[in-house]
Parts: sequence; C-alpha cells; structure tokens
Amino acid sequence: MGSTGNNKELLEMGEPNLRKQEQLTMQTERSLIELEERERDIRQLEGDIMDVNQIFKELGTMIHSQGEVVDSIESNVEYAAENIEAGTQELRQAANYKNKLRKKKVYLFLALIIVVSIILIIIFHR
Repeated sequence: MGSTGNNKELLEMGEPNLRKQEQLTMQTERSLIELEERERDIRQLEGDIMDVNQIFKELGTMIHSQGEVVDSIESNVEYAAENIEAGTQELRQAANYKNKLRKKKVYLFLALIIVVSIILIIIFHR
C-alpha cells in the first residue's frame, strides 16, 4: 500500500502542472481562433481592396471611353461650325449674285424697251 500512496502523492503533485497545461492549451486555442479570425478578416479586406481596384480600373476605362466620345463630339461641333461659316459665306455670295442678276434683268428690260421704242418710232415716222 505504500506504492499507492506514492502514486497518489505523485498525482497530486502533477495536478497543478496538468491545470497549467490545460490553461495553456485553452489559451493557445483562443489565440489560434483569434488568429484565424484575423486571417479571415485580412482575406476579406484583401478581397474588398481587389474589388475597389477593379472598380477603379473600370472607371478609368469608362472615363477614357467618354473622353473619346467628348473629343468626337468636340470635333463634330468644330466641323459643324466650319460648315455653318462656309454656308453663311455661300448665302452671302448667292444674295450678291441675285442682286447682280436683278440689276442685269432691269438693264436688259430697259434696253429692250428702248430698242422697241426706237423700232416703233422708226415704223410710225415713215
């Protein structure tokens, strides 16, 4: 019975060590859980950052594309302004030609009246 007493004493002496070891194990498990949670949060943050990066890339592409559209619109507006200027010049020229033609018609009509008058005077004076 002496050996059972020794075993009992050894168990009682090892009990505080066992408790310490259990506490260390529990603390290690908690630390591991916290680390896993941090890792999960970091991975989530990494995914969010990648999403934001993709959004910025798409936004950059859209801005570039819209810049090209704006440039095209600007070019078309400039072209339209040039055409309007040319059209205005052509209208002025057409109005000038119309006035000259009207003057020529009046002069021709007056010349015709004079010629007809001279012919009538010659015919009636004979």
